[in-house]
Amino acid sequence: MRGRKTGRIFSRNFPQSLKSIYPIAYNYSYILPEMIITIVVILIPAVAKGLNRVRQTAVE
Repeated sequence: MRGRKTGRIFSRNFPQSLKSIYPIAYNYSYILPEMIITIVVILIPAVAKGLNRVRQTAVE
């Protein structure tokens, strides 16, 4: 019950101009770096080779 009260107080005091931007900024603040790291890891030749083997095995 306490958490709900805190959420209500936070939403009242939160700037209205940021209300629609905050969820987008919050979500992309971790999604974009994770995506970049994943792409870099996939581009490592050994990883790419392993992924190709898994793909071939799945098709067979």
